[in-house]
Order: sequence, then structure tokens, then C-alpha cells
Amino acid sequence: MASSLSSLAAVEMIRRTLIDAAAVSALVADRVLGAYPEQVDLGEAAFPTVALVGRGGDLRRFGRMESVSFDLVAYSQESPSAAAEVYDACSAALQVERITFADTGANGGERAAVCEEAARPGSMWDGNLRAWAQSGRWTARVIG
Repeated sequence: MASSLSSLAAVEMIRRTLIDAAAVSALVADRVLGAYPEQVDLGEAAFPTVALVGRGGDLRRFGRMESVSFDLVAYSQESPSAAAEVYDACSAALQVERITFADTGANGGERAAVCEEAARPGSMWDGNLRAWAQSGRWTARVIG
């Protein structure tokens, strides 16, 4: 029986998918983070950037079907519309697209996921990062 997938592993799988998507990498290069940028990173932070933040999830059948929730946040210091452009590129790369990845856990094998936007994005100003953000809630349904 396969083991359950942690939200960190799911976020990493989605992160790699976004980095590999041409439309996303054209905007952010490899700046897709597995957590919110920290204020202490500001000296080294480059924009635009994307943050994926795991929110946990639930198991349908242990090790076979899982649901992992995450926030997708696109940042730009340019404008709210620039943050929305990055978010839209990420959405096009993920929305109801089949993602396959190797399970590096004890049981190995391959897993597949389909991501769906669960809550439409909202626009906000992040005063700590001094950047506009477009943030939406997502669910990845993982099988394998």
C-alpha cells in the first residue's frame, strides 16, 4: 500500500510543474517558492515571484486518493495587473491539467494529480514585501 502524501511533497510537485511551464517561467524564471517570502528575504527577493503554501488536506482512501489544499500567491512590485498576469499564467498551467510525478517515498512509483481553483483570487497590497499580490485557494486531488 502506498503511503500518504504530505502537503509539502504536494507543494513541491506543483512548484516543479510551474517552473517547467513556459508561460510561468517567462514571467518569474525559477522564482516559485514553497512558502511565503519572509521579510528577512527582502534584500535578496526578486519580483515577480510565486508562493505556494500548503494548507493540509484529507484522505479519501489511505495512500490511494488524497486532497491537498494550498494557496497560490503571485507577487509583483510593478502593479496589481502584473500580479494578476502571473497568477493567470499559473492558473493556465494548473487548472484541471493532469500532473504526473515520481513518488520518492518508501513505496516509490508514480502518482498523478489534478489541480482545481477552489476560491477565485483576490488582490491585495503586501506592505512587508512592498508588492502587489494576487492570492487564490486551490485543491490538488492526488491519486496513486
